[in-house]
Amino acid sequence: MNKINQRQNDKIFIDYLKAQRVAYSQCKTYQFVDLISVLIAIVLPIIGLINSDYVNFLGAFGVIWTIIYLVVDNFRKNKSQQGAKIQEQFDTELFEISWNDVLCKNKVNKDIQIDLAKRYKSKDLSDWYSKEIGTDIPREIAVLLCQRINFSWELNLRKKFVLSLVTVLLVYYGAIIVTSIFVNLGLLDTLILLAPSISFLIYGVQNVGALKSQSKSKEEYLDLIDSKIQDYSLNKTISSNTFLRQVQDVIFNQRNFLEKIPDWFYNTFKKDNENRTDEIIKSIKANF
Repeated sequence: MNKINQRQNDKIFIDYLKAQRVAYSQCKTYQFVDLISVLIAIVLPIIGLINSDYVNFLGAFGVIWTIIYLVVDNFRKNKSQQGAKIQEQFDTELFEISWNDVLCKNKVNKDIQIDLAKRYKSKDLSDWYSKEIGTDIPREIAVLLCQRINFSWELNLRKKFVLSLVTVLLVYYGAIIVTSIFVNLGLLDTLILLAPSISFLIYGVQNVGALKSQSKSKEEYLDLIDSKIQDYSLNKTISSNTFLRQVQDVIFNQRNFLEKIPDWFYNTFKKDNENRTDEIIKSIKANF
């Protein structure tokens, strides 16, 4: 049997979650660059359409902003790694599986974790993993269900975000091109006009490509986990700690990706995802 449901609400684990949420939020704070890129992409080309005298200036500004965008990406990477390591510590201690020194290297300094946790003021981190997992199944199977939740939750969220992002990109660039044709703007002037939005285009293409790739990977691992769960359901076969560690390695690697879902998007669909997760776990356990 397992104690994941109870232990996940112990202070030490809640503090891990607080620290990782703050670290990820700090990483996402650098998304202000993305927001400014969107504003630049929308506003500056419109200015260029209104007054073509500004086209060259806007093009130069677009190149400069693109450089700033790429520099900020380095800071985002550091905060992303910090959040991933803290969340990995939460998982490994809760699941009672070993820390992978080769992959994860050193843990985040305890002082840093404490400082990060103190900055989180909300009280919404209890029952991180679905209470439907319960205590009546072996630890290894409970861990598999938790790992499945990680893949399923992220997969569902990423699919929605990719669809939203692709829609915005198509509508925006389609509108600019159609407007340029309508006002009889030449090809070269149209390309210069679009220069300020290069950073927005990079953001969109990088995120869509990366998130779609992550989604495909998550689907493959979901199938693998489901096969192990089905094997337990039919034959009561227990997965090994080695297998659980291998799955956790994949989770850790994917948490290190720079492409993060914005907090506002995450919070918008959080309740729906929680309800969906509970229903899935209930359905799976019904076959045990």
